[in-house]
Amino acid sequence: MAGGVNLARQTKSINSSKIYLELVIFSLILLGVVSYFNQYTWLGMVAVFGFVQAQLFGSIPTFIQKETDSKYLGRVFGLAFLAFDGAQPLGSLLFSNFIDSLSYKTYIGISIIMFISFVVIFTFEIKYNTSD
Repeated sequence: MAGGVNLARQTKSINSSKIYLELVIFSLILLGVVSYFNQYTWLGMVAVFGFVQAQLFGSIPTFIQKETDSKYLGRVFGLAFLAFDGAQPLGSLLFSNFIDSLSYKTYIGISIIMFISFVVIFTFEIKYNTSD
């Protein structure tokens, strides 16, 4: 709810750099929470994840809608949702094996992978946007 309210109050334009930066920050928060795992940090992670998820699932479609020509909008949204829904079974299959053996420490690996990936993407995005 708080993420949705915050998103509704947002007046700045959404751009790809902002989305990548939010994902970098989220991965750091996730890494911090799961590094000191107990029931309170788990509840904190759930709250943070809900907030970030509301932000991202509001920001990303808005960004796609802003950047895509209207005649291709349905196709782009279709491909985006297909990619998200299509990746879910693969992610479940892959991470279910890790969760069995690593338990909650699987989230440490996921957050490190997210952090590295989005720092690289964010860096290239900043470099690309400043070279224009």
